[in-house]
Amino acid sequence: MDLSSKYRNVQVWLDNLYAGKPVPHFERNEQTIDLLHQLMEKNVARDSDIQLIVQDLKQKATEYTAEGQRLGCILASMNLKTGTLSQSGVTSLQTLTKLAWLLKVRDASDTSYLLALQALQEEADRIHEEFVAEERLLVKLSHKTKDALVKHNSIRKTCQDLEDVTTQQATKLEKRQKEVSFLQSKIQEYAKLLSKLKDSVSRTGVDSSVFHENLVKRAQDLLKLEDELGPLKKKLQAYNELPPDISQAKLKLVELRRHLEHLEDELSKKIGSLKL
Repeated sequence: MDLSSKYRNVQVWLDNLYAGKPVPHFERNEQTIDLLHQLMEKNVARDSDIQLIVQDLKQKATEYTAEGQRLGCILASMNLKTGTLSQSGVTSLQTLTKLAWLLKVRDASDTSYLLALQALQEEADRIHEEFVAEERLLVKLSHKTKDALVKHNSIRKTCQDLEDVTTQQATKLEKRQKEVSFLQSKIQEYAKLLSKLKDSVSRTGVDSSVFHENLVKRAQDLLKLEDELGPLKKKLQAYNELPPDISQAKLKLVELRRHLEHLEDELSKKIGSLKL
């Protein structure tokens, strides 16, 4: 809606609002007209709502008036008047009236009261069932909340332990990094020193056979040869102990057999003495 249309609507509304009286002067700019137009819309909407409420109250007043006339006719048919009712009767009538207002019945018949009370009882039962269901849900949610708190505390403790371990590992890692840096610097230092020593050895013309690695290899070869020569030496020693002549060898064999028989006799005698 453009500004001129808003201004015309605001002017008509103000004229109706003041009902022929002079409308107070206001500054005619865009901001003022927008504010007055918003105020007009809210007032029109509120007047419409109030009009509906007034119509509803008028309708209810008409209905209650008709109901009062009906009840008055009933009382008149029984030769009773409101002024002739006892205090308890007036109290009961007022109670019925308040009950009809609370139950929002259209008339004061027994059927209307019973139907309204039945509806109220059904509503109370429904609310009670919802209340019981909400209590059960509340208990279930309470258990879940407790479990969640336990898990939360466990996770929190685990996170704290992980933070402690991370702190310790970070300290160890920092120490290892320092050690690695130190070792790398030493490696570079030793590499430079080794390069210088190689250059020095190459300039002096030293034989490579006297290098440590060559000496270690020769020592290993020497040990291997010694292991191979051991059985050969034993075998050679056995041959060296034999007599050079075959007849002497036979005599030596007979002598060894006699010595063996003598040792067996001695062993038998000792065994026999042990038995005794």
